[in-house]
Amino acid sequence: MSGKFTIKKILYSQKTYSKDKIVATMSGFSITEEDLKTKMDQILCLTDKSPTSSEEVKRYEYNLIDHMTKTEILYKEGKSSGIKISGDEINKQYTTIISELKEKYSLNEDGILNKLSVDKLAIENELDKELIARRFIATECKVSDEEAKEYYNDNRDDFLEIRASHILIKDIDSKGNELKGKQKNKAKDKADQILKKALTGINFADLAKGYSEDPSSKYGGDLGYFGRGEMVESFEKAVFSLNDNQIYDKVVKSDYGYHIIKRTSQRYKDFIEVKNEIINNISYEKQSNLIRQLKDKYNLNIVDEYNYKK
Repeated sequence: MSGKFTIKKILYSQKTYSKDKIVATMSGFSITEEDLKTKMDQILCLTDKSPTSSEEVKRYEYNLIDHMTKTEILYKEGKSSGIKISGDEINKQYTTIISELKEKYSLNEDGILNKLSVDKLAIENELDKELIARRFIATECKVSDEEAKEYYNDNRDDFLEIRASHILIKDIDSKGNELKGKQKNKAKDKADQILKKALTGINFADLAKGYSEDPSSKYGGDLGYFGRGEMVESFEKAVFSLNDNQIYDKVVKSDYGYHIIKRTSQRYKDFIEVKNEIINNISYEKQSNLIRQLKDKYNLNIVDEYNYKK
């Protein structure tokens, strides 16, 4: 059964990785190509994922270097701030990893370590480093409820939702192909005529039920509430420019066809509804700033060949 556990032959395995060539440096720490290759092999064994093109190899290498250097920076800061991980925590993580790999590859513990080209102490040291790094950044980038509420109050427009109805006249056929010539003109003329009727005061819901080619027609064209970024750009631009109970005075074109649009109401999402989203966003921003500052502090440098960003 041990034959199941193999490192796939992938593009990066055909490269020559030197133990002397440095790919990244920072204060008191450096990564060689051989270090990178060893880590890539280990990750591949753990995940069964592999890059399938030269472009993916470059991105894979960069992401791994980025992770390794970030972990080292955060570990150094966490350790200097007094963060410690108990032996029980490390052992629990180690046991979980080994147990999963035993089940996955039908190997015993020694077989797993041999295939990973690493000993138990090295894994435990790596886990200690990872856990300290995670705990440090979690502590430093924690977001309080008060911070989240302040952000909500200062950025209420970000949580505005509009309710609207529309009437859609398609300019595509049943196969999704765009109509041409007279057929397309006919669809546009039909939309223009419906808009004129709506603007004269004829009940919008009745017009939607009678003419709209969108599933919302059975609800009188009602689309419910939505925020920015949830509708196609032309539709969003039109509907957010309206007041409640106002009909847009032009037919709006989208990839779906021609829309007659009526804004019906608005509301703001409740704080409790968006609290977790806000906390995640603020925390992410804090993490980005912290990492940027620490990279400068530790003089991080990734050689151009491996400094791939896309």
